[in-house]
Amino acid sequence: MLLGLAAGKPASHLSELQELAEMSFPHPSKESMIELLGPMTADAKLRTRYEHVVTAVGTALGSASRQEAEDWTHRILSCLRVWQVDAGSDGREVKMALDCLTQVLSEGNQNPADIFSHLCTLAETWGPRAGQLDAPSIRRALRSRFGVQILERSSTSPLGRSSSRRVSQLPPTPAHFHGRSAELAKLSSLAEQTLDGTSNSSSVASIVGKPGVGKTTLAVRLAWELTERFDGPQLFVDLRGTDGKPLDPGDVLRGFLVALGENATTIPTQTNERSALFRSILITQRGLLILDNAANAAQIEPLLPGSGQIFTFVTSRNALVGLASTLQVSLDVLPHQDALEFLMSATGRPELAEDEHVEDVIELCGRLPLALRIIATLLCGWGNWSTAHLASSLRDESERLDRLSPSDVGVRASIGLSYRQLQKQARRIFRFLAAIPNATFDYRIAAIVTGMPERLIKRRLEDLVDLHLVERTGLDTVYTFHDLIRIFARERLEKEETQEQIAEIEVRLMKGLLPQALRAGRALIPAMRAKLTPKEIAAADKGHALRWLDREWPLIRGVIGLVAKHELTGDLILLLRDLERYVEMRELWRSWLELSKDVVDASERANEPLLRLLALVMKTYASARTHDIDGTREALERLDSALLEVADPRFQAEAMNAKGNGLRLLSDTKGALECFKKAYHFYDSMSEGSGRSICAHNIASAYRDLGQYDRAIEFYLEDLQGARDQKDHWSEAWTLNSLGGAYDLAGKSEDAIRVHSQAYEIFRHVDAHGFMSRCLHDLGIALQKKGEDSTAIRCHTFDLALCLARDDVRGASMALGRLGDLSLGQNDSRAAAFYDAAIDLSQASGDIDTAVTCLINRAHTAARCFTDPTPYVDAARSLLGEGILVRRRGALLVSLSQVDGVSLETRNRFLSDAIELLESVDAQTELKRARDLIDSLRDEATNSQESDHEPASNQP
Repeated sequence: MLLGLAAGKPASHLSELQELAEMSFPHPSKESMIELLGPMTADAKLRTRYEHVVTAVGTALGSASRQEAEDWTHRILSCLRVWQVDAGSDGREVKMALDCLTQVLSEGNQNPADIFSHLCTLAETWGPRAGQLDAPSIRRALRSRFGVQILERSSTSPLGRSSSRRVSQLPPTPAHFHGRSAELAKLSSLAEQTLDGTSNSSSVASIVGKPGVGKTTLAVRLAWELTERFDGPQLFVDLRGTDGKPLDPGDVLRGFLVALGENATTIPTQTNERSALFRSILITQRGLLILDNAANAAQIEPLLPGSGQIFTFVTSRNALVGLASTLQVSLDVLPHQDALEFLMSATGRPELAEDEHVEDVIELCGRLPLALRIIATLLCGWGNWSTAHLASSLRDESERLDRLSPSDVGVRASIGLSYRQLQKQARRIFRFLAAIPNATFDYRIAAIVTGMPERLIKRRLEDLVDLHLVERTGLDTVYTFHDLIRIFARERLEKEETQEQIAEIEVRLMKGLLPQALRAGRALIPAMRAKLTPKEIAAADKGHALRWLDREWPLIRGVIGLVAKHELTGDLILLLRDLERYVEMRELWRSWLELSKDVVDASERANEPLLRLLALVMKTYASARTHDIDGTREALERLDSALLEVADPRFQAEAMNAKGNGLRLLSDTKGALECFKKAYHFYDSMSEGSGRSICAHNIASAYRDLGQYDRAIEFYLEDLQGARDQKDHWSEAWTLNSLGGAYDLAGKSEDAIRVHSQAYEIFRHVDAHGFMSRCLHDLGIALQKKGEDSTAIRCHTFDLALCLARDDVRGASMALGRLGDLSLGQNDSRAAAFYDAAIDLSQASGDIDTAVTCLINRAHTAARCFTDPTPYVDAARSLLGEGILVRRRGALLVSLSQVDGVSLETRNRFLSDAIELLESVDAQTELKRARDLIDSLRDEATNSQESDHEPASNQP
């Protein structure tokens, strides 16, 4: 075809032309084709022929650049390939067709649409199945296989040339597109308005968003969907708004005008004149225009059509302030389900829906479409990585961008384009913000790390927002980083600043934030309020301190890590002591446990005995509260040695109290009680009322574990009085609820209901939803024992709602289990449904105790419904491992032995195992029950044997 034209002999090199067309088939992008034909990787002769084709195309198109010539060359080769496959040929017809096409091309300055249209004509004229094949089918084949859009030619054009100079410049349609339904709906609606004339002028839709979020993909995808209706010119240009040298609007207009059929020699030289001509040509057209990667509104304005039916997309990383767009779509990252569906489609692996690691991979990519495309390549292409390996690799922030940046078009390069657009001061601010140990931050924190006045930093942050390098949250003064952009900023910080400069930023942040954190923490402790000003106390009474800590806790966590890193021992000790009440109120023990590891390491580096002791106290408390048995054992071993290095009775008392909590977790209740009593006497000798009250509470809990409920009530009442003396309402409520549990176990249901209700009201007043949930749970149990089932159901239902609102899976499973208990015997099918849901949730949250309890009750339900309870009994038995306290394990085994349908031998085994466990922790109450039951079973077995040996009575 064109190769023949270049050589002067139209069909003499048909075999090379056919080979080029064949090569284009499995490589449907211009870039892939050029790479395949690189001088080091392809036959030199074939490469030379390809160069002839490119030169010939440039000549045929008049004034085409090298890039345009390569692009149209590939499209023509693709078109020829489809024609050969779909229309068929035997060589003779091909030769005649190529000679005919040469005649058309020899006139020069042809529109590519004319070339394509003429190929369709040749298919109809010369193809062996000409009677069965038409031009529309060729167009559809090209569009579906290669993303090549061929417009219908005018039937009055003598040589197949389009009289309307229609042109299609759209890039290939994106593969594996998922989601964006809301955005597509908005844009499609605007397109309809453009067509039906309800829009007064050509509609302009701007699509803005962070790097790699899929702005161009969305625009091109919708454009392809609209091509059948917008059948006029379909123009596309990359304005290069992020590469430092954005295209001049005048040059862009010249290219558009040439494509639309204007003679290159007669095009005006002034941009405004070119713009006027461009609008004049388009005024009667119904087409599409994509202005991709715009730098700003000024670059776009001359390129916008006037009135008419031209639907225009503008994509940009900038906010495009001042652009007169009809609709602006701010594109965010993909929802999780859309991201998953994209990965499944792009990899051809539907089994990813059940993969346990794919959720981590998606979230570590920040659900950014560009990152997900790279992940899809890794999963199904180079390296054939597993999701487990990818997740493990991506968790390391120092390697994450490396993994997501395999080439110059990776995530790092994409973000880097926006970074290079910033002015010098803005780049510095962007880097410094990465020193904040949290992705979300208040503008005041930004002012601290940058050392800038607050009024000025607010303006600079808006510059970063305009480029989508940071984002606003729901609060006007709070901003956030996308994870991958924050990692990029941290890289730039470490590469462009010295370690000394980074240390200065971190110290500036610590000095700015620590005083606020300390005073907010003290505001929650009545005994510490004497150190606050009257204004701070009034603010604390209104809940300001608690709300501030809630908002800034992730940042405070990071700052504690920085304090440990810089070994500021005094500040660290103050933070640990003054923030513990907040941690307890919000039950942030897992977070506290993670922090304790950094603090222990810091104490070892600093060789500070007091800090080491307090760090181990912190770790012991956190390990016990999170039921981390191995961590508790390890912390207790180190705590004993640390106690020998500190003689201060105050800190020894804290350590003994922490040790008691650890021993209680390990079911050494008597050892725990001894530690609590020692700590109690230490505090008593120092007249330290708050410490003594805490120890009294713990002593009461130990007595309750031992079944000595009267003693437990005595010490709970002492703790309660201490909390009231100090006007510590939170401690008062906590103790009231614990006291209610002791009353309940002692058989004093009315007292239990009374104090649980009082505790609930106090927690409701301080907006402590987690503890409100706990009170409702315990109150429901007490009400059920008293026979007030309907009120108990309301308590557990409200508890369930609170848990679901807080994403408290463990609490929700416990509430469901209690609702199952209340339905048992009344509606066994409903009880079974509650238990099944509770089992699923408790296993998902790792709450083995609740899972076993619900499995036992589910076994009871199965037996009542005359179905086999064995699967539930076996599942419960298999879960009874180290994750449950020894005493509790024994009690659950006793409950298992009571399930109807369990064999006598199995019951005996369960009870024997239970007695062995309960003896090891001296749990007398549970031991007595287990021994009574096993004696009963022995009597039952004996009676059964005697019955078997009795002679049968004579029958009448």
